[in-house]
Amino acid sequence: MAANWGTFEQQLTKYFNDKNAADVGAAASTIAQYYHSAVATAMITTISGATGVGLAPSPIESGFKSSFQTAFDGKGNAISANTWMSAANGVVTYWTGKSFLPAAIPPGMVTTTSNTVVNPGVAASLASQINNAFLISEADQTVRLLKSAFTGHLMTVSGIWNGLMPGPTGPVTAPPFPWTGIA
Repeated sequence: MAANWGTFEQQLTKYFNDKNAADVGAAASTIAQYYHSAVATAMITTISGATGVGLAPSPIESGFKSSFQTAFDGKGNAISANTWMSAANGVVTYWTGKSFLPAAIPPGMVTTTSNTVVNPGVAASLASQINNAFLISEADQTVRLLKSAFTGHLMTVSGIWNGLMPGPTGPVTAPPFPWTGIA
């Protein structure tokens, strides 16, 4: 199953339209929870069925809270991509060092020994896209741009599958199987 961005879009658009955020912490928590729910079923694009293990929304929540506080600090600073670096770093941290539990094994292999993220994506481009999303005043457009930023970022996350393959006398260590992209 792929990531569930439809629910993310519906719920977050409603949340923004209803102006339910009591404060920046509540808004950050909501974005983090909806992101986390959306990617709970996301899989590595080249290893069908491999889903993330040990994912927690807290780094995203902390990052967005910090970015919102920076945006609303009252110091008159222009909001830019730099404003959203904490949010972007929260998303990158969400994926840092995470493992995937494969339901399917790459072709020609017999078992998995590890399947780990080695590059959790790039924060700078994600921060720029988050900035672009929050420049829009219409909730549905903001959410669509956030979804686009998040899905684009997921395509830059990469890792290495390690395991065993058949050998003449039994399983032997297979060459690493690199992968890029989560959807």
